[in-house]
Amino acid sequence: MKAKFKISSVRIRLLIIFTSLLVLSLGLMSGVSYYFSKQFLVKSVNQTAMSVGTDYANRVQSSINELTLRVEDLAAIPNVRNGSDSKQIMEIMIAEKQRIGKFDVIAFIYPDGNAVKSDGTTGYLGDREYFKKIVNTKVPYVSDPVIARATGKLSIQVAVPVLYNGNLTGVITAAYSLDSLSSLIEEIKFQESGYGFLADATGKIIAYPNEPELIGKLNIAQKTVNPEVTLQAGELDNRLINLFKNSLASNQQASGEYILFNDVTNVAVATAINLAGGQRWVLMVTAPETEVTKDVSSLTQIVVFVLLGCTLIASLFILYVSKQFAQPITVMRDEALLVSAGDLRLRQTAIQSEDEIGQLAGAFQKMTDHLRHVIITTQSQAELVAASSEELTASAQQSADTANQVAASITQIAQGSGQQAAEINSMSTVIAEISAKIKQTSETAKMVAGIATETSNATDNGRQAIEKATEQMKQIGKSSEVLHDVIKELAKGSCKIGEIISLISSIAGQTNLLALNAAIEAARAGEHGRGFAVVAEEVRKLAEGSNQAAQQIANLIKKNEQDMNEAIIAAQASGEGVQVGIDIVSIADETFQSISASVVQLSTQIQEMQQEMDQIALGSQEVVEYVHRIDKVSKENATESQTVSAATEEQSASVQEIASSSQGLANAAGDMQTAVEKFIT
Repeated sequence: MKAKFKISSVRIRLLIIFTSLLVLSLGLMSGVSYYFSKQFLVKSVNQTAMSVGTDYANRVQSSINELTLRVEDLAAIPNVRNGSDSKQIMEIMIAEKQRIGKFDVIAFIYPDGNAVKSDGTTGYLGDREYFKKIVNTKVPYVSDPVIARATGKLSIQVAVPVLYNGNLTGVITAAYSLDSLSSLIEEIKFQESGYGFLADATGKIIAYPNEPELIGKLNIAQKTVNPEVTLQAGELDNRLINLFKNSLASNQQASGEYILFNDVTNVAVATAINLAGGQRWVLMVTAPETEVTKDVSSLTQIVVFVLLGCTLIASLFILYVSKQFAQPITVMRDEALLVSAGDLRLRQTAIQSEDEIGQLAGAFQKMTDHLRHVIITTQSQAELVAASSEELTASAQQSADTANQVAASITQIAQGSGQQAAEINSMSTVIAEISAKIKQTSETAKMVAGIATETSNATDNGRQAIEKATEQMKQIGKSSEVLHDVIKELAKGSCKIGEIISLISSIAGQTNLLALNAAIEAARAGEHGRGFAVVAEEVRKLAEGSNQAAQQIANLIKKNEQDMNEAIIAAQASGEGVQVGIDIVSIADETFQSISASVVQLSTQIQEMQQEMDQIALGSQEVVEYVHRIDKVSKENATESQTVSAATEEQSASVQEIASSSQGLANAAGDMQTAVEKFIT
């Protein structure tokens, strides 16, 4: 058998209950606050990482775009565009390389693949991927990072087409070392020790300031790690691979966690960088998870300390309140023990509060006062009962003699009442038959009156329905007229819109002619008019589009005019049909009015007849009731007379018993006096 832990103190119970509720409430509130605060902090850190990633991704993209513009400027030089003088092209490339100061080597590749370089050498570059891309697309292209033969550094080729009169005369390509990008990536700061690194579209690391030995060797898109790279794990974390691939495929930022060095979990944000020719790199901004969640850990400690402090303070407060609450209850308990022992003496209570406990103490005091008063009253009444019981014994004997005389007189009355009851019973049967016939006639009159009333109500309802139908059809007729007018107005508006569309078509034709003249003038201006020619072409396209749209709108307006004409005809036909319906409903309304008048007159006459029958039936019913009452009273008198006679005899015997019981009552009064004496008043 298990022992049960019982708590008999109200103070301890209150302390346990309220402290438990408080700890539960504070714990729940703290847990919710911690959860949402953590989510907010993590979200804030992610947003910071995304901002940093976006900023430096834009810087990298701007740097590459700037290089592309420099090479395009070189390709736009007239002596380079015609591609006829290799010596002059080489001199221009040498001068531009020195002026720009960012390229290792600049080369001009002829359409046949032969090339001249800014370092004075020549060679065949027709097998290069970037050359083939530009020959096919004639748009700038940034190559995948490779180790340059001339410098031995990881570099990219920024290549642009050289066009002359729309024909490809060659390709200008410039080798750019990624060391400069590493310097830019090295500036990335995230949290305390966070950093950034850059990978190309294949996943190969092309800039990693913190671990330069990984450049060109580590591929974050592959599970297997290059043997030349020293990592504790022989394989890359799948989370890092998926993070890179998701950002590369979606061209959007992606965030996640991964482990790369020393089993340290890192939080990272990947940002895609779009380059010329459709190339795409990914910039990773990363930091240890412990630094990211450092504020969350501090928040956890603060929440725990606050929870413990609030619990301690609340426990002391609850202990004080429970003491104040339990003290009056203890006082009333002691007072109740005294009352249970029979001590009803008047005492002043120590509880003076006006709350529920104070009211309970006041009620207990009043109960004690009332109980003391009852005990005192009982003592005095017990003495009176003892004296009265003796007087009752003497009076009982006199009552027995009187009862015998009454019994003889009542027996004679009973005999006369029996004969009277038989005569009244015969009269009651005849009157009841007459009353039943009258009642049946009255019920029939009520049924006829009810049918007439229902017929009158139905007629009124029919007239009301016809009136509503007439009103509704009039409203429909008015709505048809309004619809007819609105459609006419719409037809007029369509005509005006058609005129405006014709004006727009005329303006579009004139604009098209002006665009054609502008294109001719731009062609005459040659190279200086190329930009104006593009604008003229766009204006011509816009004018043609406006003209086509105007024609489509004109066709729609014409179709709307046909539909509106058909709607006008339908609205007129609907109005005529509504008028015919109104005339037919008016005739039906007059017929219902005639029927209603006849039914009302018939109903009035039937109701008057039914009221007279009700009065006759009511009078006959009253006569039947009076006869029944007389019959009942006569029978009761006879029966009661016999009963009283028997009861009188029994009363005589009972009085003898009362005399005996009064003696017992005197003895009980003495016992009650003895019991009351043990209370102290």
